[in-house]
Amino acid sequence: NFEHGNLNRNKLSNAATKKLSRSIKYLLYNAHTKKVTNNKTGKKFTYKVGFVTLTLPSHQEHTDQEIKSTCINQFLIEAKKKWNVKNYVWKAERQKNGNLHFHILTDVFIPYKELRFTWNRIIEKLGYVSRFAEYHKHYDPNSTDIHSLTKIKNVTAYLTKYMIKETFLNRTKVKRDIKVHGSKELFKDISVSKG
Repeated sequence: NFEHGNLNRNKLSNAATKKLSRSIKYLLYNAHTKKVTNNKTGKKFTYKVGFVTLTLPSHQEHTDQEIKSTCINQFLIEAKKKWNVKNYVWKAERQKNGNLHFHILTDVFIPYKELRFTWNRIIEKLGYVSRFAEYHKHYDPNSTDIHSLTKIKNVTAYLTKYMIKETFLNRTKVKRDIKVHGSKELFKDISVSKG
């Protein structure tokens, strides 16, 4: 386990950067290409690693530590049981709206509807779905996103650069080789777990 939890540091150490890169390489090395069937179209596609984003659908009312211990911890426990997630790399970062959100790299296919249902159920323990429903009049916020990482020549270099972008480069905008999602928020926290 590796965790960079000091929010005031402006740069990851060389050792921490190397450890993060090694963890990503470990995950990619152990990831096997899988054939997955799209339930809507019935077409098969190949899948090796996926990039998951988990957000809070309403204003953050709890401390970062409380959200990590109550929500992301529970999510990772359930992901191991439901989808057999053993190898993953995760980090937390701050969105422009001030909310904490999470990115997870995993080598297991996770159906997006199950992902959203599971995450929404977990964050409702702290009332985030109910607060969303007060304004939007429904209880199914789009609080998750998942993408297969394709068309990236050097996935390890891309992910390492992406996951340390703010602390390593000490700036708020980073040129990207590919758009996985549109966030350019300040880096706040990295955690890496190896199965």
